[in-house]
Amino acid sequence: MLCPQIYDGLEVQMSDTDARIVLSEIEVTFRRKERATRLFRGATYEFKGEKYYSILGPNGCGKSTLLRVLLGLQRPSSGEVIRSDGDLCRVGYVPQNYKASLLPWFSAYRNLTLPLAIRGLNGAQQRTASRQLLDSLGVSIDLSRYPYQLSGGQQQLLCVARALISKPRVLVLDEPFSALDVRNRPQIRDAVVRESRTRETLLLFVSHQIRESIIVADEILVLDSWGQPVKGFDVEAVDRTGDRPHVSRWLTTLEGEVESLIAQL
Repeated sequence: MLCPQIYDGLEVQMSDTDARIVLSEIEVTFRRKERATRLFRGATYEFKGEKYYSILGPNGCGKSTLLRVLLGLQRPSSGEVIRSDGDLCRVGYVPQNYKASLLPWFSAYRNLTLPLAIRGLNGAQQRTASRQLLDSLGVSIDLSRYPYQLSGGQQQLLCVARALISKPRVLVLDEPFSALDVRNRPQIRDAVVRESRTRETLLLFVSHQIRESIIVADEILVLDSWGQPVKGFDVEAVDRTGDRPHVSRWLTTLEGEVESLIAQL
């Protein structure tokens, strides 16, 4: 069943089949005074199934813009977005500017459970879901506080938990661990990946940490300075679990290859 959704005049076709998103021949033009910057330039992107995609590229190449277009938050200058992930409410998103996405007049608890309230779950269901999710992630947040009373890392954790709480079919993470300390970052990242894997989720992940992007992804997409795809790395079949010498060597080799490629763009 296809059900068209309209975002600011942009029609986004959706169906209830497996998650699949196609950005077909898109272009986004930014105009500043007499200068125009064209991103993507008619490129086509396809993300499908229960795969995890990491998107890498130089600063300013349009990684965050690509995610916003994909979500229907920004209208492309040309091209179309085709989605087949069914329920639009089953999309989780952590924006790069995570602080601005928190509602300051809501407590941390109400921010966390907002997707459940929108879906019509009652209070008891919301409390159970929030407790189970935080336990599974292994994090502790004082949900009685307001966003301004939380540290930057706690605010970001709250945004990540909110993106997961509705069990999304599509999870979009834009630098979701940037405010976390070095010690806790791998633990939270692995917990988020583990939680998502149990839910048959299509994940799109943006990070400037190349090794982290490799660890998370089934497929790595490298963009050039204009947001056009340059090269893809399919790493789905590689077992990256455990602290084993051959895994470490493989990670280091691929990290160096991707870093060298980005430096040339």
